[in-house]
Amino acid sequence: GMGYYRAATNFGGNTVPYIEHITISGFEGLGVGVNAGDISITAEVPWMQVAGGTAAAPGHAYSLTKEGSTDTVATNVTGFRPNLKAKLGSANISATVYALSFSPVESGTETVSKSDTGIQLMGNVAAGAATVGLGYTQKNTKEGDADEVSPSILNGYVKVGLGSASNVGASFEVIGDGASKDETTVTRISASYDMPFFVEAVTLKLGVGTSTANTDKAAGSGSASGLEAEWSYAF
Repeated sequence: GMGYYRAATNFGGNTVPYIEHITISGFEGLGVGVNAGDISITAEVPWMQVAGGTAAAPGHAYSLTKEGSTDTVATNVTGFRPNLKAKLGSANISATVYALSFSPVESGTETVSKSDTGIQLMGNVAAGAATVGLGYTQKNTKEGDADEVSPSILNGYVKVGLGSASNVGASFEVIGDGASKDETTVTRISASYDMPFFVEAVTLKLGVGTSTANTDKAAGSGSASGLEAEWSYAF
């Protein structure tokens, strides 16, 4: 979204995740897609087996934790991830949801419960020389008796063509780490400009960005800003 420069989101060692897409880590399974003109539907069904591990050699992020231990066990991962995309005149929309289920490969193994779900809604619309986009993503994870974690991001952008292949744009992001207590929230704003330079194949890109974090934690609040310039050559 025209964000050539985005300031850092790590304040006081508290990194806030930046979620651009809903994905399934290391996806293996079945996928079916149907394209009906301006509407397309894709359905993915994960059917995976991931390895367990120990503190010294951690397993996969989806591995179940053994009851009464910090070790994880080999885990079967199933679920669904449908995606709908539609073009409605000058507007484009996309909706994705997913939910995963976990079970130990070795039956009878006592493990801690785990859940992982998510949703993403995105869209953009063209109005003359401008394109405006907006999106929202949220994931929800929970393991055992620990509090549910729900990181989220609300982001939007505007891009305006100025003629002669020059563009100006701006974007914003409001990111939350999803902690149930003392959540860290980061707001990032960026603006950019690009133009052909000398010859059409050479483009100059300029971007500025600011980032501000707020939290009730003892450390983690702060702000950052920066400027970036880039030459790009297409051949």
